[in-house]
Amino acid sequence: MPELERLDQIPGVGPRLVEKLIDVFGSERAALEIINNAQVATLASIPGVGKKKALDIVQDAYTIREGISALEVLKTDDIRTIYQRILSIIQSYANSLFAKDKLSLYHPLPSSKIDVITQRLDWFQQALELVNQCSMEQLTHMGNLLSNARPLRRGATSSLATWRVILTDNDEAHNLMKQYKAGQTSRLIRLKPGERLDEYLKSYDYIIAALEVGGMSGVAEHAGNLDLLKTEFTQAEVSPESIIAFYATNRETILAICAAAEALTKLPPTTALQSFTEKLDLPALTELASMTTKITSSGEISEGADSDYDRLRLATQKFETILSETEIWANDRIRNEVSSSQVVLEGDQIISILEASTAESIGAEQLRQYLPPQVFEILVSALQDSEDHLARLLQLERNELEWVDGIFSQSLALPIQANRQHASNLQNNLRRAMHAREHRLKTEVAFKLEHFDKIIKDAVQILLDFDVFQAIGQFARDYKLSVPKVKENGVGLAFQNGRNLFLTHEALSGKLEVVPVSYTIGQNHWTPELTDGERVVLLSGANSGGKSCLLQNVTQIAILAQMGMLVPASQAEVGIFDELYYYAKATGMLSAGAFESSLTNLANIVLSDASKLALFDEWEASTEPGAAAKVVAAILELFSENPNSCVIFVSHLAEDIIQMARVPIRVDGIEATGLDSQLNLMVNRSPEFGKIAKSTPELIVERLYRSSQDRRKGIFQRILEIVGRADTKKKAT
Repeated sequence: MPELERLDQIPGVGPRLVEKLIDVFGSERAALEIINNAQVATLASIPGVGKKKALDIVQDAYTIREGISALEVLKTDDIRTIYQRILSIIQSYANSLFAKDKLSLYHPLPSSKIDVITQRLDWFQQALELVNQCSMEQLTHMGNLLSNARPLRRGATSSLATWRVILTDNDEAHNLMKQYKAGQTSRLIRLKPGERLDEYLKSYDYIIAALEVGGMSGVAEHAGNLDLLKTEFTQAEVSPESIIAFYATNRETILAICAAAEALTKLPPTTALQSFTEKLDLPALTELASMTTKITSSGEISEGADSDYDRLRLATQKFETILSETEIWANDRIRNEVSSSQVVLEGDQIISILEASTAESIGAEQLRQYLPPQVFEILVSALQDSEDHLARLLQLERNELEWVDGIFSQSLALPIQANRQHASNLQNNLRRAMHAREHRLKTEVAFKLEHFDKIIKDAVQILLDFDVFQAIGQFARDYKLSVPKVKENGVGLAFQNGRNLFLTHEALSGKLEVVPVSYTIGQNHWTPELTDGERVVLLSGANSGGKSCLLQNVTQIAILAQMGMLVPASQAEVGIFDELYYYAKATGMLSAGAFESSLTNLANIVLSDASKLALFDEWEASTEPGAAAKVVAAILELFSENPNSCVIFVSHLAEDIIQMARVPIRVDGIEATGLDSQLNLMVNRSPEFGKIAKSTPELIVERLYRSSQDRRKGIFQRILEIVGRADTKKKAT
């Protein structure tokens, strides 16, 4: 089997697309991994690719790896339509887009892949067993978590941190910085010989410096916004955002996967489940979830991750509002206390003096001469308390209290206003402290996260694969599927209590009730009376009796079994066919050219030496009624001579075909026995083997006659009389 080692091995993947894939995913190997894991949505998200192209790439890669194309077994458009409808039902049980895409790789396989088919059957039987042991609450909870899981994307760093600068004075450190992508997250500067750091310390909130010995000459080494690196430093220290970006971009998926991993361990223990859980590093995923909650999806520190950072961030964000509130508080206090003070001057007069002092620029010492000591004490006390009040609102720590000293002390006039220079310095100190804390937190988070790369990638793949597993298990449970017995060499198919999937789909929504049917064709262990391993069968019967539904049921069981899936029957035995054909009921007579083309296709089917199952639903409607029975008889004779063929031909011309065929053909019948009280057709849906069933159109006419209340009732009565005379005449002859 050829290995897929290069992107250009895949048809349609040219040099430009190869270059784009490598650029997006980081390497050719990573791109191949995405393709091999059927991550169609991830591929489709690349500009210029799209869903169809992405699916083609994944399917073509599968063909190269497995040596078989997706449509190799399915030979007609009609049977591919049935396959797509089946696939759509199965995909509806998948929670993640990945699982829906991955399921598209499960197509019918030929007999050469029977080992893969049997492995899949065993695996999905275990999926059904697990689902049967789970409660609906467990499955719903797991489904909700997996619905938030997506293939991991490359991290996209947020905008440049303009508040931070990285300085180096040597080539070795500068080159290592670039290797660590420091220039993508901060301003990176190579210092000139003799250049000092003083201006950078004033201009930036946070400075990271990697300097040679002696490079710190003349620098305030204890500056609060300066981080001096050692000779050996890590990416987390200089560019934490470049590490955090991957986890931030995939935050919701990571949290969902970590939670799903924990939920997985709480499902009923089975051997199959263990094959998933034993590959998960649950302690590491628990730690990863904890670290991931510390960052937002944009790569910032989450609220609640660090109380000190939250305090500084809030103080910085609301600084102007808090300062204004403090000024109002101070002025209100002074007005209230002075107005109620017991002094020689009236309180209102004192206020007027204070207000005038502002306009006339009277200094504090001059003003003190005019004010009674009691009033002056009120002012000084209020100003001091205002600084304390501001510190409380900003939630300053003990070592930060000096930042508010003097912010109101120079003002002895109303209204009290903070010194703008002091206020600016306070705001700068808060912002620098916040950014210093932010950088240290990001460094800490990045240092811990950078070790989880492989762990989370493995976990995502394991949980998304589990989504495929449980989807098939839930599908099998709801549709009451069972494990078929598959055989590599036998040409035949048989089942008991089969249920048409499409009818069951409607029944699950309460629209109808499905009646199980049983059937056999070809060489099988189940050989009901009046059957003898016949490979070519005519199926006759009543209109609306279920012939087409039975033919669909046969098709569904063949397709599902060869996909390696469980089948809709209580018991089933399926020979693995290399070719599957299905021709739906024709909507009208074909043109001469189309009929010729149809016969050519039939000739190719007959001539093929491959084992095949061919199903025809009233194919005779495609040509003139007079010639139809002769053509069909000839076709069935030819199929009878091909030992690798199993053929079911639904026809209303069974009697005529049998008379014209020169070989014995088994005819089975689905017969209607009348109408019930609701005028529904009473039919035994399981065919009677070896019996021709009448089409009984008169029952349909009778239903119309009995249900009509207008003038049409007479028309239907006349038709019934004519049909009755024709039947009497036919019996007489």
